[in-house]
Amino acid sequence: MSTRLEATLPAPRVLQLQRLATELHMSKSDLVGEAVTILLEAAQETRRGHRLAFVDAARENVREIALPSLSQLGWTAHEAAAELTPVARKRARKALAKPAAPTAALRKAFARRTPR
Repeated sequence: MSTRLEATLPAPRVLQLQRLATELHMSKSDLVGEAVTILLEAAQETRRGHRLAFVDAARENVREIALPSLSQLGWTAHEAAAELTPVARKRARKALAKPAAPTAALRKAFARRTPR
């Protein structure tokens, strides 16, 4: 069973997709299907702590592929609870109960980022 999918892509990306489909003698649908397969595999391996990379035939050069979505997935896949010592917990409670006043630099930075 197939489902129709509609995507909005910038014109240069559509041209790349068309050229690659022609080069590989594939339909655009098949090409997108294979791209999704690669991304699914990459996501699964990222969750396992692995990274996506290209390795040359001699296995001498490795080039890691950085995709924002996989980077985010890698960060969230390995969350761990922070263990605080009793002294650190006491300091944290104290800091949260009475936070320090914002510095002049922080106020200035906040003013730049706040819409008027």
